[in-house]
Amino acid sequence: MAVNSTTELGLPKYAGTADKYLLSNIQKNGLELEVFYVANFFMDAWKIENISCTLEFRDQNGNLHPTLGSKTINFSNANGFLNNEYAYFRCTTDQNFNPLMAAIGKYSSSN
Repeated sequence: MAVNSTTELGLPKYAGTADKYLLSNIQKNGLELEVFYVANFFMDAWKIENISCTLEFRDQNGNLHPTLGSKTINFSNANGFLNNEYAYFRCTTDQNFNPLMAAIGKYSSSN
């Protein structure tokens, strides 16, 4: 990724049966988004100034949900450096997709 750039990453459509990806369960439990960084060498780092996530909810026919078809969540408090030691941002929302927190986490082998 280029310095001072904005990068969009798409995720493939999920067509499985895992209940945790159902809109009703996300609305019940909120959402957690994690951004992991793997340094190329020990002095490498990423400066993060904002994280946003756009979700699309569709039915089995590909139609957008009537009220939550497309939802953008902006974690404007996601600001800091990711490096070899502090390697991820964990961002969470409430049940209404309002951003709650964005915190930098320290790398451990259990991540």
